[in-house]
Amino acid sequence: MPLSTECRTASGKTITVADALKLNREGRRDFVCIGCGQRVSPHKESKPGKHQQAAHFEHIPSDGGRNRERPLSDTKRG
Repeated sequence: MPLSTECRTASGKTITVADALKLNREGRRDFVCIGCGQRVSPHKESKPGKHQQAAHFEHIPSDGGRNRERPLSDTKRG
């Protein structure tokens, strides 16, 4: 499953997920997908284990659920 590791801010600047996580802690929430322009949320790397995942972005669908139509959306999660 491909994971998105870069996004854009509302001002158009491309940033990494590490940068977005730092900005997120400071209250910034203006991240958008490079591919489609929809809102995304940064997620930190999970703890080591069976389902470990690298730091990445996930789409924030307008209805609050997961958007399974996006190429970088994890369809295995509910």
